[in-house]
Amino acid sequence: MRTASPLGFHLAGALTSNSTPAPNRERCLKYHIRIEHSRILVASMRFHAVGLNHECTSLEHTETFALDADDQEALYANLSLSADAEVFLLSTCNRTEAYLYASEADVRQVEALLGQAAGTQWPADEAFRVQDEAAVRHLLQVTSWLRSVVLGERQIFAQVKSAYERAVDAG
Repeated sequence: MRTASPLGFHLAGALTSNSTPAPNRERCLKYHIRIEHSRILVASMRFHAVGLNHECTSLEHTETFALDADDQEALYANLSLSADAEVFLLSTCNRTEAYLYASEADVRQVEALLGQAAGTQWPADEAFRVQDEAAVRHLLQVTSWLRSVVLGERQIFAQVKSAYERAVDAG
């Protein structure tokens, strides 16, 4: 499992530098092509954001799925995603979210592991799940304090940066 290369390409500039231009949409999507007995199979890798937060569920439910740093490291250790898939987890008092550059199967695996870590099933009916441009928009809104309980709360930027660094350290 890798945790930060293409995803890092898209996010590292936002988290570490003000001079990196935003990547164009074509570079955000990547396809893996495998030839198998004269058939071409294309498995799409997309950018996903999934999770629970104060906007979609109760505080009690969000707290059930909260992960401390040790829980996050354990989850990273248990992941066996597609070869080029990447993920980082963000867990604060008001949200537990995963940002992935991955296939649908990888997203389902992360959701299952989040549920396992909480000792219950992942609440797909309460959780949000967006992809591609909507997922990037969600992450940018979270990072820029627009999706905070208190609009403009500045702590979230440091939390996103720490979560990303933890993902990179997890390998």
